[in-house]
Amino acid sequence: MVKSTPHYSKEFKLRLCREIESGSTVAEVSRKNHVHPTLVYDWAKKYRENPEAPFALGSGRKMPEPSSPGPESRIEELERLVGQLTLENAFLKKTLRTVETTFGRVPPKSGTR
Repeated sequence: MVKSTPHYSKEFKLRLCREIESGSTVAEVSRKNHVHPTLVYDWAKKYRENPEAPFALGSGRKMPEPSSPGPESRIEELERLVGQLTLENAFLKKTLRTVETTFGRVPPKSGTR
């Protein structure tokens, strides 16, 4: 399956360039806006070269959907998953110990690990 490339508007690019101009680093701006740093470097370079019209018409990209989950929600989701897997792992270990003490350890079948 082919992923579509995000498109960013001229206004979005200008806003990021102005943030860099005001003293923010490219890394900060790219991280905050979920844009690859290379893109931000390229946009900033075009802006420095021609501040009057840095981005040609037709080459603008749309800003990504604001409803997309941010990194904080992704981290929370992953932490929740780690917690769930930890509980499942503990349950399965306890169950295995119970089965082994009740029935004894079962050797693996020949030809399998």
